[in-house]
Amino acid sequence: MDGSSATTATMTTERMLSYNGATASPNMTVWNTILQNQSLTDQMNGTHPIFHPGRPNFKPTSLFLFAMELEKTGMPIALAIGITGNIFIIITFLTTPLKKHPLSNYFAAIGVSDLTFLLSSMIVWGSIQGFNIYNKIGFCQLTTYALFLSSFLAVWYIVSAHVERCMWHFSSRRRKKWCTAFRSKCIIILIAVFSMVAYLYCLWTYIAIHQCMPVPESMSHLAKLRKVEIVFSALIPMIVIVLIDIALFLKYISHRCFNREEGVSSSRSVRMSTRVSLALENNNVDLSTENAMASRTCIVAGILYICLMLPSVYIRAQMQFGERRRGPFPTPREAELMKLFEQIVRFNAIYKFFLYVLLLKNFRRALKLLFTRCCRAKRSKKSKRQYVSCCSKEKVQSPDDGNEYV
Repeated sequence: MDGSSATTATMTTERMLSYNGATASPNMTVWNTILQNQSLTDQMNGTHPIFHPGRPNFKPTSLFLFAMELEKTGMPIALAIGITGNIFIIITFLTTPLKKHPLSNYFAAIGVSDLTFLLSSMIVWGSIQGFNIYNKIGFCQLTTYALFLSSFLAVWYIVSAHVERCMWHFSSRRRKKWCTAFRSKCIIILIAVFSMVAYLYCLWTYIAIHQCMPVPESMSHLAKLRKVEIVFSALIPMIVIVLIDIALFLKYISHRCFNREEGVSSSRSVRMSTRVSLALENNNVDLSTENAMASRTCIVAGILYICLMLPSVYIRAQMQFGERRRGPFPTPREAELMKLFEQIVRFNAIYKFFLYVLLLKNFRRALKLLFTRCCRAKRSKKSKRQYVSCCSKEKVQSPDDGNEYV
């Protein structure tokens, strides 16, 4: 999971507690640290009013007001669109002929992860607006676990899709062995099991008293885990995505520059005819007929992920690994930026439906096929009802003996 998006639910509470000396004083609870360190309390009351918007000295800036307005009005619409889009992604890639392609399994897995993340974010947003669900025992732990897990899975499924595309273009000998639907399902399950075990600590390190928050005694350990999480859920996936995107882009450029004037070979024509026949068997829906465009879709998805995630990762990495000259608290500017970047990160789970519709022709065909099936199912149900009603009306009464006959 990308840790930045997962901390959307608990960033404010955890930030207040962890920056109050809990990390620096592991042998003391958070509350004792706050009471005994009067200088930090003074900082909270004066120097850092961003955490207490109800205080008289709080002076909201335009950036903070924009982030609050985006969360209040824009985010529920974006979450609803994202949830609907990811449902269509999952159904389309798993129930249409697209499911035979290995890349479709990765796209469907990304859709499941994004859907889980958006549903959990909706619970958190509803609790902020007054529907207090997230701050109850059980919901607190499960929602936090789902946020961390789904975000981590989403980014590593994107990496897996990039690796699959890289092997498809650069390893023609191993393509038939590794780029299969069965292999992709095994990789997806393996990553999911590993991630589910790795994030089990969220179930017993968070507690709901008045609000969902980390257990004070575990704050020092959570601070160390956050550093590990930034590395494995953000930095390493970003580096891998950038390297593979560059390799695929150079492969595409070289193909366009050096193979434009070459004629189509006989073996290639045979492969193309085979793909066309397979596409006709699958109702003209086959992702293997546009492998180049599927690779470009992965490149665009990777670039958008990095663009939306990089500002938040930079702020979090600077706060976790950098030397803070103004003490353990984030500055008001950093707090405002984190508030805004937390909203931007959520769009990583929203845009993919529109990306697939825009770039993948077979995805559009599969959507059309899906809607056609739904319409046919409705028509068949309607015709069955009409047939049953007609059969019931055919029962008339005999004029002689009054018996009914058909």
